[in-house]
Amino acid sequence: MTSTPFSEPSYATLTSKFPCRAKQIRQLSLLVDPSLPNPPTIVVHGLTATGKSSVTAAVLSALNLPYAIIKSQECITTRHLLERTIGAVEDALAVANIPIPQGLQSTRCESISSLCVQLQDVLKQCPRFVLVLDGIDHQREAPSTLLPSLARFHESISNLTLLFILTHSSPTLFHRPGIPHIHFPPYTRPQSIHILSHDPPRIFPDGADLEDLPVWNHFLGTIWDVFGKTGARDLVSLRRAALTLWPAFVKPIVEGQFGTRDYTKLLVAQRRLLQGEAGLGDENMVTAEDVQPEEQNGEDEKEDNDKSEATTDQATTPIAAPKRTAYDLPFYSKYLLIAAYLASHNPPSSDMRFFSSDTTSRRRRRGALVDTSHGSQTMNSRTRAKLLRPHLPPSTFPLERMFAIFHAIVPDRVERTIDIATQVATLASLRLVVRATAGAGKDVLDRAGKWRVNVGWEFIRGLARTVGFEVEERVAD
Repeated sequence: MTSTPFSEPSYATLTSKFPCRAKQIRQLSLLVDPSLPNPPTIVVHGLTATGKSSVTAAVLSALNLPYAIIKSQECITTRHLLERTIGAVEDALAVANIPIPQGLQSTRCESISSLCVQLQDVLKQCPRFVLVLDGIDHQREAPSTLLPSLARFHESISNLTLLFILTHSSPTLFHRPGIPHIHFPPYTRPQSIHILSHDPPRIFPDGADLEDLPVWNHFLGTIWDVFGKTGARDLVSLRRAALTLWPAFVKPIVEGQFGTRDYTKLLVAQRRLLQGEAGLGDENMVTAEDVQPEEQNGEDEKEDNDKSEATTDQATTPIAAPKRTAYDLPFYSKYLLIAAYLASHNPPSSDMRFFSSDTTSRRRRRGALVDTSHGSQTMNSRTRAKLLRPHLPPSTFPLERMFAIFHAIVPDRVERTIDIATQVATLASLRLVVRATAGAGKDVLDRAGKWRVNVGWEFIRGLARTVGFEVEERVAD
């Protein structure tokens, strides 16, 4: 085994707590070993739910190093991030019983240079400190110079090691070479089954673990084959889907229809359970009553006015219910789907009008003047657009146009990373966007093909409301 700064019991404890991450534990422990020269900047990168944050915190705790972890997703602005960093460093020094020079405690930090000066003063009596910035690549309102500036802190603070935890790393992200990177790859199918098999749920309340484990392992493999490439791509989602479907799946075993060794027969009998989307859970799917309350209220008023129509609607509700379902997609997937709808229903000639920052601000100022003098005329045109737009068939669009609209409407700056590409592939697998050209290749992200949105106006309007986006203002008349 490669030498590590841990003792054998500590290393065995870490590898048993984080299975399939022995290589990453060795690499990280050697890079932050207090007895060796350490790099001033370290990058830990990988997709969501791959153990980056947990392994980093466990390794630093096992080495007894003073450290502070700052979660960027909990910081609203860059100044909030800087001030929270100062507070977390001071708290970590207090826990490690390292004195802070008198008069240096401060919670105000307005710039990167101010953060560097304050850290330099606070860490004077600390021989070694590790500052972990978790999810810094998703920091809101972050300037383009944030990461390059932080990576140069070692020029002024020699006893500080900055450790960046990123979803995707780019060679040009820090504007300097020679930074060591530790990659946390996604868990494979055997690894996911191995990790989730450590705590199998019970089939019978008083049954033995030996009866539950074989069925649970086979069931995990089935769940991976069904949802592993679409709605449950990470370990957390996979476990949630498995635990959601487990009670209904093993119900025939509890009732005595099948034995614990008749998994093939059980799978055939319960195949309908895996053909739907119930395994994705309530977190990933919400009904139209939650997304579109205003439209539901309007329909209720119509039903109160006409009793016969209400009876007809109630009779047909079970058939129409699946059409009125909206996916609670990830944040950027919602904007990608909205961008696909706008690309399908807006002519390309209107993109400069609706998605250019200069023309948008100018159009809003002119719109305010028009509304003052011709309020009824503006309202009539908007109402007419809302009535006509849902009935128009969607047009085809290239992926590049969808990405351009996406970057124009998303509230923060987003780089074209593998995570965004994966979300587009997920939308395609869910049939929310469909390929419109045949024979364009098997690659979902093939730029040569054209696409078409596969959802309607009511769906998009409800989805836009969940992220606070006024999609009505971006639809062409």
